[in-house]
Amino acid sequence: MPSHPDMQDAFRRAVAGGALPPGLTAPGDVERRFAVYRNNVFHSLTQALRTRFPVVEQLVGAEYFGALARNFVTDHPPDDPVLARYGARLPDYLAVQAELGKLGYLADVARLELARGAAYHAADAEPVDPACLADAAAQSPETLRLILHPSLRCLVSRWPVLSLWRAHQPGGDIKSVPATAEAVLICRPQDRVDLHAVSPHAAALIADLAAGETLGAVAERAAVEGRDDDLTTALGIILQHRLLVGLSRVTVSAPHPQGEPS
Repeated sequence: MPSHPDMQDAFRRAVAGGALPPGLTAPGDVERRFAVYRNNVFHSLTQALRTRFPVVEQLVGAEYFGALARNFVTDHPPDDPVLARYGARLPDYLAVQAELGKLGYLADVARLELARGAAYHAADAEPVDPACLADAAAQSPETLRLILHPSLRCLVSRWPVLSLWRAHQPGGDIKSVPATAEAVLICRPQDRVDLHAVSPHAAALIADLAAGETLGAVAERAAVEGRDDDLTTALGIILQHRLLVGLSRVTVSAPHPQGEPS
């Protein structure tokens, strides 16, 4: 008798269009009954993708999106029991579809929609008093880490990704989309997800701080690259949108006296 994991794999392959798993029985026509089940699974997963990527669907059309979603579901069945999280691989999948070559922006639009969903479901956190940053930064900024809101995401694109997304919201105008690269800050400091246009350099610095780099390390790199103004802008954005939720210190080991073992 096949092991339970083997049965699960066989069932998963059958749902994706493969042969029925061995030993499967049901009253009446097993093939027909399983086909109904398979279609229900594909329909549910396709609807989940439509819900998660509505602008992508608008850009390619509902009919094409349905076919695209079916192929994606076949190639990438769920590996997470939470349906709301399904589709994390769709942006990379779109990026390698040859027939979508003229829609190079599509993958980044999907990444933006994915980031909005992640920000919406992120944990809540209360902002700290902005004055705390100035006080802490005055004392050893090389060991200071900024704890940013869990919902924060940054997306740097070579396409006008934010303008495209806005153009496909109610009242949007596709004629207003510029032919320029855009970077986006995605966050949910309160009840709604906000999208803010930022410079690519500021977005990169915010992403570095969010990843846990110390303020001193980021400031030093910005100074070497002549981007002090970008760091000032990045910190202003963080404070303006209430994204600073805590501060911490990196422990720095004291050097050993010369000649003593480390």
